Amino acid sequence: MKTVDERSLAEKVFSSLGDKAGHVRALVLFGSTVMGEEPSWASDIDLLVILDDDCCDEEVKAIWSRLSWLSRSPRPKGLLGHLFWSLEKATGMFHSPFVCREKDLRSLDFRRIFGTSQVLTALMAPREIVLGSVLRTCKVIYGSLPEGLSPPAKREASQLLRNLMVCFSLAFGASFFCPITDLALKYVLEALKWTVYAVSYYTSGRIGSLSELVRAFGMKSPWPWPRLAKEFLRLRKKLASYGPVLLMVLPGVLNLHLAALGYKVAAVGEDGKVKRY
Repeated sequence: MKTVDERSLAEKVFSSLGDKAGHVRALVLFGSTVMGEEPSWASDIDLLVILDDDCCDEEVKAIWSRLSWLSRSPRPKGLLGHLFWSLEKATGMFHSPFVCREKDLRSLDFRRIFGTSQVLTALMAPREIVLGSVLRTCKVIYGSLPEGLSPPAKREASQLLRNLMVCFSLAFGASFFCPITDLALKYVLEALKWTVYAVSYYTSGRIGSLSELVRAFGMKSPWPWPRLAKEFLRLRKKLASYGPVLLMVLPGVLNLHLAALGYKVAAVGEDGKVKRY
């Protein structure tokens, strides 16, 4: 299985930064990159570049610009490509690397860590689920995480509902663009991926191999996951016919979130104590 060469990646990052390399305090991999997953055409290398607190906003942007080659996910040309780029910039999808300062990470400032839209972050971002899952599964390949960094401890239903809004909206919108460009499928797959990760983290407090999680949900989750899981894994490997996925993605996103919320409710007894989970 082909995985990321961590040493080579770090060397390329420092080489690209040149005189700005001295600002780097840590390089952190997360997501499917550290779970032993094969690279996918529909995914980027999830890399967090942590800088010293002396960097101003302009320097943060300049450093991201020098590393923008890491964002390799394909995008259509022309007006549609610009629309997708704007979506990626607002949501942080396919916008690797993520560049922030140590103080941004210590304060868990979601918008500054992931470079997302302030409005979307306030209204819809499942901040605690994303930050909790990232910080509990990440791998430091250079330097160290800031002292005093504490991942969010809570996994609240309101955060999973936010994730449902984001993933459902993304899948809904991307489905309309798929007849125009096949590359819109990567947003459908991204919505499914973050549905799986968020539900796993919400119900168990951890995430693991994406392929293993998807297969597990395919065996024990409500319709349409028994078939949707197989289609998802097939399409992550290679862009192919995907008509059935467009019919299943919205109920798939909705049903898995609702099943997770029901699981959490069932886990609390009449005395208010957690029975399982």
